[in-house]
Amino acid sequence: PPPPPAAARVSRASAARYLGGGLVDADNAGGRFAGSVGVRFTVLPNGRTGNCRVTRSSGNPGLDGTTCNLLQQRLRFVPATNDDGQAVASEVGSVYTWGRTPGRPR
Repeated sequence: PPPPPAAARVSRASAARYLGGGLVDADNAGGRFAGSVGVRFTVLPNGRTGNCRVTRSSGNPGLDGTTCNLLQQRLRFVPATNDDGQAVASEVGSVYTWGRTPGRPR
């Protein structure tokens, strides 16, 4: 019998681009929180992110939620492609670290 067909190769999503400003002040309650948030999300064929979930909490639910919200609202990727060069969804995992804004109350 002939060998089974090879699994389709899929490239990885790359080149994240951040859209917008005011990350710390507007979205981190005035820059008061710090910590690292581990997340996993889907890069969709259109380069947007979706299905964000926290895999390692910072210990602050607000910071965890803000991280996923920002990823979905403001990051754009060059999507992964299949052997035919068509954009496909892919999974990405990363850790995002927040710092306090200097001079802000803790």
